[in-house]
Amino acid sequence: MSSKAEISAQAIFVKELAARLQKDIESNQGKPSVYNGMANHTQLQSDIKRLRRELMELSNMIGCQYRR
Repeated sequence: MSSKAEISAQAIFVKELAARLQKDIESNQGKPSVYNGMANHTQLQSDIKRLRRELMELSNMIGCQYRR
């Protein structure tokens, strides 16, 4: 199990990533897109994947026993 300081730092990092993602989504809502959907959708999808990876790391740090 990781130290409380590492867990706290990871939680803060995840929160910052989520805030950045929200800001990017809000800024792209008014922009036109060539395809159906949202402008810069591939970058947003990549950011979501990164957020999921960091959340999984946080989950493992606090002792999640479930594995695929």
